[in-house]
Amino acid sequence: MYSILDKPTMDFLTRDNFIIHSVKKMKNISLNDVIYYNNFACLLISLLVSCNIYLYYYVNKSHLNDSLPFLFVYFIFDNFINKADIKLHHALIISLLLFNYYNNVSIDDSAIPIISLYKTEISTIFLCIENIIKPFNHNKILKNYISPINNLLFLITFVKFRICDLYSNVIINPLFYYHVDKYTTTFFNKIFLYTPLYCFYALNLYWILIICKITVKQLIKKINPYKLKIICEFVTQYTLFLNIPIAGYIYTFQPNEYNIINMTGISLLSINSYIFHNTIYCYMYDNKKIDYFNNDIILPFFNDNLSIHVNSLFYLLTNILVSYNGDDNNYMLSIFYLSLIIHLNFIYYFVIYIIKNKNNSNQETTEEFLFLTNLSTVLPVGLDIVFSIYNTSNLINKINLSIISILLFFILQMNPFYDLNHIFFHIGLIIQQVFLSKSIISYHN
Repeated sequence: MYSILDKPTMDFLTRDNFIIHSVKKMKNISLNDVIYYNNFACLLISLLVSCNIYLYYYVNKSHLNDSLPFLFVYFIFDNFINKADIKLHHALIISLLLFNYYNNVSIDDSAIPIISLYKTEISTIFLCIENIIKPFNHNKILKNYISPINNLLFLITFVKFRICDLYSNVIINPLFYYHVDKYTTTFFNKIFLYTPLYCFYALNLYWILIICKITVKQLIKKINPYKLKIICEFVTQYTLFLNIPIAGYIYTFQPNEYNIINMTGISLLSINSYIFHNTIYCYMYDNKKIDYFNNDIILPFFNDNLSIHVNSLFYLLTNILVSYNGDDNNYMLSIFYLSLIIHLNFIYYFVIYIIKNKNNSNQETTEEFLFLTNLSTVLPVGLDIVFSIYNTSNLINKINLSIISILLFFILQMNPFYDLNHIFFHIGLIIQQVFLSKSIISYHN
C-alpha cells in the first residue's frame, strides 16, 4: 500500500514505537517539543469550535456556549508557552468571554459575536495542520502539494472569517450594537467589551500584514528590486490626485463654505507629492544616485513634507469649523492653535536637521533622515487624526477611520510590501480620505 509518508515516518507512527518515543521524550522534553505537541490540542479545540457552529445552526441554538469553557481553559494554559502576540490574542478572547459571563448575556444577544468568534478559529485548523506537518517537509508530496494547498486554505479562511466577516458581522454591524446596548450602559462595561473587541480586530489586521509580507516576499524574489522601485515611484506620483475628486464628490452631498479649506490642503499635497515622486522617478529612470540632501531633491522633498502638515492642519480646521459652527467655536479653535504649535515645532526641528546634515550625507545619515521625516509627520498628523476620530459623530465612520489609520501605521512600520510599500501606503491614504470627508458631512446628519 502506497503512503504519502516515508518508511521512517510510518515506523515512528506505529503504536509501539510512538509510545516508546513519547516516554523517552517525557524524560527530557524541551519547550519546542511542548509547542509542537500543543498544535494537536489547538487543532482539537478548533475542530470542536467548528462543530459547535454546526450544532448552533442545525441542531439547537441552545448549544451556542458549549465550546466557551474549553476555549477559556485552553487559552489560559496556552498562554504559558506562546509568543507575545498569541498571548495578547488569548487575553483579549478571555476578556470577551469574561464579559459574556459577568453580564450573563443571553444567547440571542451574544449569538452574533460568539458565532463570529467561533468562525475565526476555522483558519486556526489549517495553521495547526501546517505546524504539525512541517517536520515532515522532506517528503515531496507533503512539501509540494499538501502544504501549499493547506496554506492557501489558511489564507482564504483567515481573510474570510478574521477580516471580512468579523468586520461586517460585528465591527460595523448596527444589529450587534443594538443587542449589546443593554449590557453597556456603564462606562466600565463599554471599556470591558469594546476595548478587547477592537484590539482583537486590530491584532488580526497586524497578522494579515505579516501574511502579506511572507507572500509578497515569495512573489517578488525573482523580480529586479530596482525595477520595482521605478514602477512604485511612477505609480505613486499620480495616486494622491484621486483624493481631489473623491473629497469633492463626497462634499457635494452636504455643501459647506468651510469645505474649500480642506480641498485646498488636499490639492496642495497632491501637487507637491507628484513633484517629489516625479523627481525621484526621473532620477531612478536615468540611473542617477538618490541623495535626499541633493538640491534637486531636498526642495521637493521638503515641500511634500510641509504639504502633509498643511493638509492635516487644514482638515482639522475644517472639522472644527463645521462641527462647532457658532457653538463653542472659540474654545475648539484653541485645539487648532495647539495643533498648529505642535506642527510648527516638528517642522522647525526638521529644517534644523536638514541644515546641520546637508553637507554630511551618507547611507547612515539618509536612513536616519527618512526615519525622522516619518516621525515628524506621523506624530502631529496622528494627533489630528485621533481628535478627528473622537470628534466624528457617526459611530461606523469613527470605526472605519480608526481601522484605516491603524492599517496605515502598520504598513509604515512593518513594510509588508517591500519595494511596493509606498504604493499601498498611498492607496491607504486615499481610503482614509474617504472616511475623513465623510466625517465632515456627518455633522449635518
